[in-house]
Amino acid sequence: MDFNIKTGQPEKQRTNCLVLAIFETGKLPETTMKVDAATDGYISKIIKLGDITGKLGQSLVLHNIPNVSADRILLIGCGKNNDFSDKAFREAMQIAALQLNKMHLQDAVCCLSELIVPEYDMSWKLQTSVFALLSGAYKFDSYKSKENKKKSLQTGLSKVTFTVTSRREVEKAEQGVKIGIALGSGVQLTKDLANTPPNICHPTFIAKAAQKLAKSYKNLSVAVLDRKHLETLK
Repeated sequence: MDFNIKTGQPEKQRTNCLVLAIFETGKLPETTMKVDAATDGYISKIIKLGDITGKLGQSLVLHNIPNVSADRILLIGCGKNNDFSDKAFREAMQIAALQLNKMHLQDAVCCLSELIVPEYDMSWKLQTSVFALLSGAYKFDSYKSKENKKKSLQTGLSKVTFTVTSRREVEKAEQGVKIGIALGSGVQLTKDLANTPPNICHPTFIAKAAQKLAKSYKNLSVAVLDRKHLETLK
């Protein structure tokens, strides 16, 4: 999955899906307000109808939105505006990742990165977002046929662009993406090892996996201890 950072008007982003946040009581974050204004209050009307209240964990997909370049909009409920925290952001992002992966999209633009999370910066938000998306997209298909693997790759989300309000935030956003990818890759490797059948994933297999990892990173070293070494160390 590729991750990009972009500034600009959200309603003009060409994408399969534009991800926007809403709070309870119909309060809209600044980015969502801009899209709502561009669509002549389309989002506000949907909220007034009661299809979504903004409660944390809610989501709603909108189609045929006027004056928007995106094919669809995914609204994510973020709970109470005055009680929005790092925990709420993490949960909202997990819900967004789950829905995006369910829809079998090729690309998406996520504006949740513009939400203000007290005491947390852009780097943390991007780190959390990337990790959530990679976790949501995880599949263990090592033992699937080549044909099924190919189908799985064709239907998965391959590109996500995060929006930031100014170019000054780009550097921190990029740093967060790198950390998120590192954490996500580590967890995926761990899941792969855990999901591999025990007749294959035996101690020697794990040792070889560790040695392979060490070859990829200069600051990582591996020592494999056999029975003789262990007995010497008691």
